[in-house]
Formats: sequence, structure tokens, C-alpha cells
Amino acid sequence: MELRWDSVTVDVTDPAGNPLRILKGISGVACPGEVVALLGPSGAGKTTLLAALAGRTRISGGAVTVDGIAKHKGEGAATAAERRKMPKQSVAFVTQEDTLLTQLTVFETLWYASAVRLPAHYSQEERLARVHDVIKRLGLAKVAHTQVGTVMSRGLSGGERKRLNVAQELLTDPPVLLADEPTSGLDHVAALSLVDVLADIAAAGRTVVATVHQPSSRLFRRFTTCCVLAEGRLVYFGPASAIATYMESPPVSRPCPAHYNIADHTLEVVQAIDPTDLGAAWEAAPKTSGGTYDVAAHVRALGADVDEGSVAALDAAKTGAQDSGDKQASRAEAALSAGAAGAEGDADAAETAEPGPADSASARGSPSAPAVVVGVVDPRDEPALGVPVKPLPRTSTASSASSDDDVVVGVSAAVRKAEAALANTRPASAAPPACMRSWGSDPRWPTSWCQQFFALTARALRTSKGSTLTWLMLAQHMCITLVASIIWWQLRQGAGAIQDRLGILFFFVIYTGFTSLFGALTTFPAERSVLRRERQSGAYRLSAYYFAKCAADIPVSCVFPTLIACIVYWTVGLRADAGAFFGYIGTILLVSQVAQSLGVLVSAAVLDFQRSITVSSVLMLGFMLTSGFYSTEIPAVLSWIKYIGFPTYGYSLMVFNEFPADALYQCGSANDGFSGYPCPVSGAQVHDAILPPFATSGPAVGVLAGMYVFYRALGYVALRSNA
Repeated sequence: MELRWDSVTVDVTDPAGNPLRILKGISGVACPGEVVALLGPSGAGKTTLLAALAGRTRISGGAVTVDGIAKHKGEGAATAAERRKMPKQSVAFVTQEDTLLTQLTVFETLWYASAVRLPAHYSQEERLARVHDVIKRLGLAKVAHTQVGTVMSRGLSGGERKRLNVAQELLTDPPVLLADEPTSGLDHVAALSLVDVLADIAAAGRTVVATVHQPSSRLFRRFTTCCVLAEGRLVYFGPASAIATYMESPPVSRPCPAHYNIADHTLEVVQAIDPTDLGAAWEAAPKTSGGTYDVAAHVRALGADVDEGSVAALDAAKTGAQDSGDKQASRAEAALSAGAAGAEGDADAAETAEPGPADSASARGSPSAPAVVVGVVDPRDEPALGVPVKPLPRTSTASSASSDDDVVVGVSAAVRKAEAALANTRPASAAPPACMRSWGSDPRWPTSWCQQFFALTARALRTSKGSTLTWLMLAQHMCITLVASIIWWQLRQGAGAIQDRLGILFFFVIYTGFTSLFGALTTFPAERSVLRRERQSGAYRLSAYYFAKCAADIPVSCVFPTLIACIVYWTVGLRADAGAFFGYIGTILLVSQVAQSLGVLVSAAVLDFQRSITVSSVLMLGFMLTSGFYSTEIPAVLSWIKYIGFPTYGYSLMVFNEFPADALYQCGSANDGFSGYPCPVSGAQVHDAILPPFATSGPAVGVLAGMYVFYRALGYVALRSNA
């Protein structure tokens, strides 16, 4: 599918509130079979342009279109919703950061992705075959069952993580693939290998656009087309192999020294010359109808007599493409390539060498120098052979005191494609991917809500297995259980032990609340980048993800509270009654779920772990101090807090469960009374002494259940506004 961008402009606002234009009317086109490199110094706007092409940055002017499908649905115009949705399904975006779930293996990462991103009609066997095919294509078979890992735990290497990032996007076989600096942080061999993968994808009829930063000469030759930016301006767009000709020719007039990396030279030129001048030079340069650099027209405009054999071969390539397709075009290209030895020789071996004066003179040419060559460069191979042409005449420019001598003109396969566009003879791409073959019948999402929910729930359970159910947390809970059991071991019966019983009940309400709330704070910050990438790719509904996380948290958050409750209830000697025991377990679980729901709300609203800790600490301490255990005389300015705090209702249920209203507690001595009540003390008197008037068992359960629903619903709203 053809990706075209016309006069794209992006405006933002700086921290001071001033408008700032990042992209200034950038135009270009990327077609099936091409690997387009976005080149430019830092801050040139490469990533912004790529994000605009992917629909992830709002453009202020211009347009981005994805073939005809982006504009039409059958014979009628597509709706606004369809236009918004199409880029997500047809354009895959590989971010620069490794947005991966570190607890999963390579296979698990792709398997769960296939469950939500491949169409619903795919069987399990077809999904499995697709996952294995992508693993094989990306060279990840040897690490298929290796955990992604982190910097602290051994896992995939940097290159393997980059490949896995690409693999996730290749699952749906997208017609357009955008990659933001895929080679950053990789060694030379790993970078070449990854770009070879991108070239293979393009060779299969897909369109590939990637930003690159300081590519080596060998890596740069893998790209068919180059788009050079400088401070948000377009300064070159055309065949990668022709950029040396453009830089050497007037009005730029900056020849690349012999045996020097043309990509490095281009960046140096871009930084040395004012971007406004470079932009004006590009505007004046001859272009094809597709907006790419027309090297042949430029050479002729400068007065060079291109050898008729080269022109005839180029025409034959166009004619062959019109008549018999790619096969005849390839033969014409081969005929054009036949001739003298390649112009660059062993450039790879000397790409880092400093050019000497002799090299520079040789590169510029001289009156006695032999004829230069027009060569066809395959982006996947070394420089090809060429045929001689007459040297260019000397020309003077205002930006250079020296004359412009002979120019080495590079005509590549990308030039042939650009020229052939005039006659609609671009190489035919492979059949469109499944997600685009029947656009009108495709649902809004690849899979149903239920399928997304179950797949994401399974993934959430798998990731939580390694982060929550750990031996460390088990040790923490067992230590607290042991200490509490020793302190409150087998409490006495009677009025003298009422205060101690209230202490253990309140402690475990607060402990359960703290552990459940703080355990939920990592729910979304840890997966923020993954969620954003998958949402922007249109992988699933946010509601399916959110409720899957909620469902996965339920069994995890119930294990430890139940285990602690079963031990502590009998070691401290609480009321020996089956109903009271299960009432205690139920209260602990209800408090745990409400506290976790509050933690999910804070996590979704803040999306920053450090800030969420601060917010949660203030909330829990406020609830604890106003719940009625430490003081029943709360100032009016703070008394309202107890009505919205779950510890108040959880503690009330614990008291009702342990001290039935009709129970009597005898005194062992004259000092065994409770809160001024004479012996025997009834359960109703205990309730009146420590609980607020509004606290009763039935409404307390209803309030906690309502808090659970309210916190979960508000958490979804918060996540939707921040995701």
C-alpha cells in the first residue's frame, strides 16, 4: 500500500505557551517494496514525522493518506470513524523504546498478542502457525522460550528485544511498517541484521519507513529511498544512492570525499548550511511527479551529456516494466549495471578512514580525470558496475568559491521506480494482507470483547505470577502473622480482654488495607508504555484490558489475606464459632477487594508510582485516624472522613462479628470493666462505646460493596482519560 504525506505541518506549544512549528510542510511518498530512511540531525523532526504518518501525532496542516483504501470504502466515501480506524489497522508502528512485558517469554509475548490482534476467525492452530512463522522470520527461534527480562534479570539481548518489538507488529502482516530508530543501541552486526529483516519485509511487497541515526555506509545502502530533514524542513527526498549526486551538484555544491560515509557527509552538510537555504535548494531541484529527486533531469540541467546507453537502459527498464512487469525490468536494470568496475570499490573497509587531499581531489575530479560512471546500486548488495558518461562542466555558485567539477551520478533501482511512476509501472506488491482484503466487512476490532477479555486475563495472570505470588511476599506475610500471633496469643475470655480483641481486629483491617492498596499501585504504571503502544495500534478495547486486569487481581489478592486470616483467627483465640470464623474471612476479603479497588483507582489516575505512594499514604493514614479506634471524638472539620473511609466499615463488621449484641462478658476482677460500663459488659455496650451511630452490619456490607463498584468504575474513567 502506498503511504503518502503532502505538506504535513505539526505545531506544538512550548513550556512558555508560545507556538512552535516542528514540521514545515513535509511531503513524500513510500511505496510497496521500498525501504525509506528518515535521516537528519537530532531535533530535525524525524520522530515527529514518523508519529504523524502513524496517526499518533495530530497534524496542523496537510494530509497523510494510506493508498486508496484510506479514502474509499468500495465505491462510496468512508465515514469519519472508518478513516480514524484504518491507520491503526493498516499502519504498524515500532517504537524506539522496548515496550515489552518483562515477565513473558518471546513465544508468550507473541501468543497473547495473536489472541487479540489476529482476526476472530483464526483457529488456534492458525494462530500458532502464524506465531511460529514470525519467530522464524525474525530469527528468534533460539530464544523462543527465553524470558524478556530486565536490566536486573538476565533475558534477551538488545538486538533480540528490538526484533521482538518488530515481531509483534508483523503478526498482523501490516501493509505499512514504520520503525523509530530500530538500530539505536545495537552493534554494527545486529543493526545490519535488523535492517536486513526490514528489507525482506519490503521485498515481500510491504512499505517500510524507518528513522536512522548515523548509519554506517553498509547499513545506509540497505535503504532504497532517503528523506533528509533539517529543523523541520525537507532538504532531500529521493533515491538513497543519488544523494551524493545531489549534495555535490549546485546549488548545494558539497561533494562527498572518496571513501567517506555518505550518510555522515549528509549530516555534516545539513548542520553546516542554514536549513532555510537547504530547503530553498530542494524546492528548486528537479523532481518526478511523485515528488522524488529526478537525478537524470538534474544532470541534464547542469549540462552533462549522459551516455545514451544509460538513458536507453533506463528507458528499457520503464518499457519492460510496462510490458512484462518486474522480470523484464530486472533484465533492463542488469543491462544498465553491466560495464566497468564499481565506483565505490571497497568503501566498506575504508568507511571510517579520514580522506586525504589526494582522495578529495579524486572525488571532485579534474580535467584529466577519466569519465565518471552512472551506476545502479542494489540496496542489499555492494556497489554495482557502471557505464561511462561525459564529465559535468564547471559551474560557479555563491555558496562556494571553488568550481564544481565532475560529479559521480548514482542511478539506483529506486530511480527506476520513481521514473516508472509516471506510467503507473511501480512493481506490483504482494496480495494485500488479510486485515485489508475486505475492508467493508471487517469489524471495528479484530476480535470480540469476550475474546479480548479472556486473552488479556490469561496474560495478566501470567505476568502477576512472577511479580505478586513470590516467596518474598509470602515471607513478609508469615513474619507479620508470627509476630501478631505471639503478641495476641490465646486472648482471655471476659471483659478484661475486650480492648486486646479490638486491637487485633483493627490491626488486621488496616494491615489488609495497606497491603492490598499498595500492591495495586503498580497495576498500570508498570504497563503504561505497553498499554499505550497496544492501544495506539488498535489491538483491543480499553474496557477489555481494564476488566481483565480487575479479574486477574481477584484470585491473587485473595490468597494471602485468606491464609493469614485462617492462621491468626485460631492462634489469638477469637470467637470459636463457624459462623463467626467465616464472617471474619468474608470481612477480610471484602476489605481487601475494596482497598485494592482504591489502589487501582489511584494507579490509573496518577500513572506514576512515586506519586501514587504519596497519595495512598495520605488516604490510608487519614482513614485510619478517623475510623474510631484511636479516638471517638473526632473534630467536626475532619469527622466527615470516616464516612468515606473503608476501614471504618471494615472495622465495624469485625466488631459486630466478634461481639454479638446479646453476648455478656464477665469481669475477672473489679478493674475488668470496659469503657465505664459495669460488669457484666454486653456486646451492645461494646458497639455503643466504640462504633459510630451509623455503623450497623447490614449497611456496612452494602457500603463496602458500593465502594468496590464505585472505585472500579472511577478507575476505568481515570484510565481512559490518561491512556
